[in-house]
Amino acid sequence: MGSKPRTVSLRFPLGVLSHDGAVAYLGDETPDVVALQSGSGRVLWRSAVAGRPIAASTQQVVVARLTAGLELELAALSASDGALCSTVTIDAPFPAWADITLKPDEFFDYRCALEDSELDLQWHAQQRYQGGAPPGPQVMSKTSHCAAGMLHINLTSGRCVAEPREATLRCADASPLPNVAPSAREVCVHGERVFYLLDRGDKAGQTVLCAARRDTGAPIWEFAVRSWVASRPRALRP
Repeated sequence: MGSKPRTVSLRFPLGVLSHDGAVAYLGDETPDVVALQSGSGRVLWRSAVAGRPIAASTQQVVVARLTAGLELELAALSASDGALCSTVTIDAPFPAWADITLKPDEFFDYRCALEDSELDLQWHAQQRYQGGAPPGPQVMSKTSHCAAGMLHINLTSGRCVAEPREATLRCADASPLPNVAPSAREVCVHGERVFYLLDRGDKAGQTVLCAARRDTGAPIWEFAVRSWVASRPRALRP
């Protein structure tokens, strides 16, 4: 298992792209998983499964959630209509010191590849000294860690095989771009288009997924991920 090369899923804000780049699957900050046409932003389907899409093939999309006990819950959805195909829960063998998150950052990053019911998850975790004063060698050795590995997961049986790997992953898919707002997050570049999230603090109060031209920053489409005004506490009366 995991012996032949597989196509790594393309990262996208809140999720992943299909291999041909035509469809984006996003979740995490949405109440459900949504499939969008990446060229127009048109919604293709929604699924009631909650979590972050981490891998996609022509047949399936894998959605992941982390439990409080750091178990990895995986749901395989049909790429055509979002129907639930299978679910498995695994006790992922990540280091106890690692700050595990499904939103990749400088401390935990991962890439996934999916073929049929076989999911490969390559990960990289690091922990650095975050104190104020420059640390001595002993402090550095106790507070700095780095580890990497590969998980081969069968989405039907739940069988998980772990193997060590060298740390080869990058922590970001795109460098800062001059035509993207500084407040943009989860910026991803694919071809001539750039995709990113914006948290708008105006009266509308929305998190918006934006697609724009890479060269000029001209908007192509927007999709309202969520409205957060309704979730704010009401102002106290004087």
